[in-house]
Amino acid sequence: MKQYKFINTALALAASLVLAASCQEEQSPVATAVQTKETSIVFAAQNPEPQVINVFADGEWVADVSEDWIEINPMKGDKNTEVTVTVLSDNVDENGKLKAPRKAVLTFMGNSEIRKGVVNVTQKGDTYIDSDEYTVSEAVLLEEATKAKIVGSTVLATTAGGFVITDGTTNMYVEGAREVAPGDAISLNGECKMIGGFPAFVADEAQVLSSSEVEHGDPVVVDEAISAEMLSKVQYMKVNATIVGEFIRIAGQNSGIVLDAPESLEISKVNVHKVELLGYYVGKISGKYAFAITSLKDNGVDETVGVDLPYKDDFSWMAPFIADANTKLAAANHISDCVGSVISSSDGAANIYTTLVNNNILLLDELRKRGYTDLNPGQKTIYLQDAYLKYGATSKQSGLVLPLFKISGEQDLVVSFKWCAQMQGSGAIDKTEMVIEISGPGTIVTSSGTPDAKISDPVKHNQKTGEMFWNEASFTIKGATVATSISFHPLQFGSEEDPVSSTYRYYLDDLEVMLAADAIKTNIQVEGLDSDLITFEGTPAAPKSFQVVSDADYSVTTGAKWLTIENGQGIAGVTNTVTVTCEPSELSTIRQAVIAIKSGVSVRNIQVVQSAAGGQLDDLISVAASKSTSALLGEGDSFDVAVQANVDYKVELSDSWISEVEAPSTRALVEKTVHSFTLAANVTGATRSGYIRFYNEDKNIEAYVMIKQENFEPRIDVSAPYTYLGVSGLGGVVNYNIDANVDFTVAVEGSWLTLPAAEGQKGTYQIPVTFEANTGEARSTTVTFKNEAYGYTKTVTVRQFATGIIFADDFSWLQPVIDVAKATDPGDYDTVGNKNLSAKAPNIYATAALNEIFAPLRDAIGYYIPGKADGANNVVYPQECYLKMGKTSSSSQTSITLPPVDPAGKDINVNFKWARMVQGSGTIDDYTLTLVIKGNGSFENGTKYSDELSTPQGKNEIFWTDFSVKVIGADKDTRITLLATALLNKETGAIDYTKTGGKRIFLDDIVIAPAK
Repeated sequence: MKQYKFINTALALAASLVLAASCQEEQSPVATAVQTKETSIVFAAQNPEPQVINVFADGEWVADVSEDWIEINPMKGDKNTEVTVTVLSDNVDENGKLKAPRKAVLTFMGNSEIRKGVVNVTQKGDTYIDSDEYTVSEAVLLEEATKAKIVGSTVLATTAGGFVITDGTTNMYVEGAREVAPGDAISLNGECKMIGGFPAFVADEAQVLSSSEVEHGDPVVVDEAISAEMLSKVQYMKVNATIVGEFIRIAGQNSGIVLDAPESLEISKVNVHKVELLGYYVGKISGKYAFAITSLKDNGVDETVGVDLPYKDDFSWMAPFIADANTKLAAANHISDCVGSVISSSDGAANIYTTLVNNNILLLDELRKRGYTDLNPGQKTIYLQDAYLKYGATSKQSGLVLPLFKISGEQDLVVSFKWCAQMQGSGAIDKTEMVIEISGPGTIVTSSGTPDAKISDPVKHNQKTGEMFWNEASFTIKGATVATSISFHPLQFGSEEDPVSSTYRYYLDDLEVMLAADAIKTNIQVEGLDSDLITFEGTPAAPKSFQVVSDADYSVTTGAKWLTIENGQGIAGVTNTVTVTCEPSELSTIRQAVIAIKSGVSVRNIQVVQSAAGGQLDDLISVAASKSTSALLGEGDSFDVAVQANVDYKVELSDSWISEVEAPSTRALVEKTVHSFTLAANVTGATRSGYIRFYNEDKNIEAYVMIKQENFEPRIDVSAPYTYLGVSGLGGVVNYNIDANVDFTVAVEGSWLTLPAAEGQKGTYQIPVTFEANTGEARSTTVTFKNEAYGYTKTVTVRQFATGIIFADDFSWLQPVIDVAKATDPGDYDTVGNKNLSAKAPNIYATAALNEIFAPLRDAIGYYIPGKADGANNVVYPQECYLKMGKTSSSSQTSITLPPVDPAGKDINVNFKWARMVQGSGTIDDYTLTLVIKGNGSFENGTKYSDELSTPQGKNEIFWTDFSVKVIGADKDTRITLLATALLNKETGAIDYTKTGGKRIFLDDIVIAPAK
């Protein structure tokens, strides 16, 4: 019909052109090309104003309108023309309610089907007309990207880019600047999203329904470090902190940020001030605790912020931590000097987060006290060296944020340090490039003069394959203030969320920050050396000396621990003789180092090379265990130690529980001898440690093998699948699994179950247990396993269902899950019983603390409830005490498969309670339930699919309905699944969990019994 209108218009135009041609000699030809300036226009849903578009053509053109709710004028034209587009009606239904957005197409053309102008027209409407309504408490349970409407919410706080809302129970951050204010009651349309680790919302539309005074309640007070409990949800807080640039400094760390603070708070006026902030914690964003601030109180300038300039750190303050580490770490792992010793191995580079903390060496705490912050703390890849730090690991980059500096007004700074790229095992050098980066006031000077640069040009190293030495780096910052934060890191820098692969590791030392006015270039002169090079033999005959003079004060330093510098400080204009002493080398290869002469910002490097150790072999005892001795078996263990020595030695055992199998004779001449040792069983109740010492007192040399033996815990594990809640009341034989590391005796209270024997041996095997049929109520008994030698007793409770009951579950086992949920989020968890549609129902599969309890119990009982990993979704929720499954958004359905049972040749009835959820409009979720059989058996209709079931709930009603479904010919291999019928393809048996719409299942009180 629309095409017909277009064709007739074109024919009329063509006819008029023919007539015109007969009446006049000249005419405007039909356009060969038509285009429009606008390609799309949008109208309001209600009271839309007309809009003008521009049509460009080289002749006459005609137009077509695809929909009858839109009109254009004129419908035809000659060459360039302004066209008015009018929408003829509001996009609402007969009740005045917005309908879905609608679209139309305007086409402008001449005699070419290709060269035409097209304008897409949209009239706004309710984009979320098909979306369900949720409270905030319900919305936080939705999957990301779910389109939704949030109703019944109140604004608590606003930011420049969003706001915090609540339904009185749960708070949520909403992203998207909207004209709302604290106290506004609003409804929202938008999409679910995770922000800062919490469920959040991206608002496309917000409607203010009313306004009132906002009530925040009592805030959680943060004076010192923030605890994990404080970070568990979006909540109101009072934070005593210091504003430093864009950061909130809490407990001395730049650990927080003000999230898009409204201009009315004038945050910039309290820079480097102590403040009392009131607002809402909304999550951890970019590694910082983010707050939506409602108010602040200025408590004056924080005089403690910043350290004095000039600032120098050669990290010599780490010496006590290094000494402490070397008393606690194995000799092979003592803190090393990888750069000075040209070592590529990770030995002797102790992780400050794990290795040191585990040994109670709190270098990390001291680093923080000195004002440093790990730039990438989630990676935990900073390591202690002697005495400097190593940064990064494979695909895990790291760096440091420096302390803030006391600066009066704006000043220019010079930042310098020396660094070395890591050497790989092959000798290849990591392709690390170093940069510094700033946040807050100031810019970094770059070679190209980049305006407003916050990151420096990258600095490359000069190392070649097999080389490890210090490289110098220097940078200038313009306009820095006390709020300027400076960090260093590799150019190639990733995070846990966005990792950068490959190795960009490095070492850093001798950090220095000074005012640019003090950073003068100097003339450093050196005499007494050829080509700035010093060489030493493997066993140096004597120290080496040289003379230094500069037109500014200077220092002479080295990172090599095998070199000692004497007279390493000098004053301007005075010649000083510097003496370098080199320790004898014990290496089979040469080693290299650099001596740095630094004056102002000028550096002159002296290269040092020492040859390998000489032909004389020092006295030595070297040991190597045949396996790790840090976690030996508690029930007793054995291992060998290979000893290589060129001196006689003795063996000393620290404790009587260590014994040597046979002591071989020892000889010198660097022979290798193998010693064998055994450990007695450790039944002390705790891990124990000891050592084996190999020594020669006359030579004063020794070597140790450190031993740690696990505590031995006797164990008898007893289990049988699908018997967690009980065994069948019909009686029968159940095979129990035994997994024991000790022999045992066994005794039973009562006579209704029989074991095959009164004792058993350690090992893994099955035993058949016979149960009599129960003729009364559910019952239980205890089975006791004992091992007298270790004084060990294991008691197992065995339960049996009542007369005629094969399986029963009232879901009381969910109570521990509910208890954990309530500990962090108290409230009502009984939707059906309390008829509370806003009752809490946290997602079990998506909440680690809940799933840790739920999953083992689910598996022990024998239920199968698929999640994302199984092609369904994480849509399982605990109630007190029953299950809720599924939700309304796409791809958010699941099912439940019951444990297998043994009906002993009888047909069975599957009995259960079921309820459907009520939507926000009061409508009951529209679906039916079907039971499906896999394996043997069928339903009374003769198929593997039960008749469709439905509850009698009416609008706004929620209550339990009892159901009983008969299964014929079931056996121990029969599995029965309950699910929404719409998910099921009965022809193929396939299940599609991506169906949309409300199909939420409440399930309780499952009982399987023989059919009557």
